[in-house]
Amino acid sequence: MTWDNKRNQVFKQTMNVQDIIDKLQLKLFLKILSVFLLFISMPIQSQTVSNKHEVVTEITIKSTPAKVWNMLTDFANYPNWHPYLKKIVGKPVKGTQIKVTYKKTDLQDGTFSAYILDNEPNRFLSWGGSVGFIFRAKHYYRIESIGNDSVKLIQGEYWRGIFGGMYGKKIYEDTTRKFELMNKKLKDILENKSTTKGKK
Repeated sequence: MTWDNKRNQVFKQTMNVQDIIDKLQLKLFLKILSVFLLFISMPIQSQTVSNKHEVVTEITIKSTPAKVWNMLTDFANYPNWHPYLKKIVGKPVKGTQIKVTYKKTDLQDGTFSAYILDNEPNRFLSWGGSVGFIFRAKHYYRIESIGNDSVKLIQGEYWRGIFGGMYGKKIYEDTTRKFELMNKKLKDILENKSTTKGKK
């Protein structure tokens, strides 16, 4: 066998090995792609976020965005139903200041001031405040229509800045519990109202 023949034979064997490698890589790629497509096609499951930087809760309510919005923006009525916000002085108008009295413990109330940051009727309401890069907080309600005369209410709050995580670490567990309690209370009120009207 001449040197040229040996070289050609080695070259062919090398190409065969490369073909095998290419096919294996293609199979691996297709497998990864199929798993990815399966993942993104799955319905997103609702989850509660609860950590020292942010709390996000959500609940499905059989009601309309307008009815949920009216409950959330009727500050004067909060003392009659809200489980931990005992009083809000002010109006839900963007840029205006509100003063909030909340249930700190069973025996003690606390107060804070905030500004209405967002007011998108039937969609999004938020308030909060900041001290530059030192501390920034935002509490919000997001209303999403999901059909079948139902809405998803997302209630959340986050803490940012140098002392955001330190502050959040102290309160996030209790905040999560309070948000879930309020969500359920609002759901019970609105769904019971709807049921009562249906029986008349």
